[in-house]
Amino acid sequence: MVITLFEPFRALFYTPFYAAHTLDAYGAEGIDVRLVTSGAEATVTGPIF
Repeated sequence: MVITLFEPFRALFYTPFYAAHTLDAYGAEGIDVRLVTSGAEATVTGPIF
């Protein structure tokens, strides 16, 4: 399963996501998580793939 986690900006309250990503905790559970820092336009209109 692939999950894309969009963050509007880097902030302290995202620390648990960064820690889990760095420790590959998601991968240990069989989940592929992609962290993407989005700009203001993507936050408002949604991601463009």
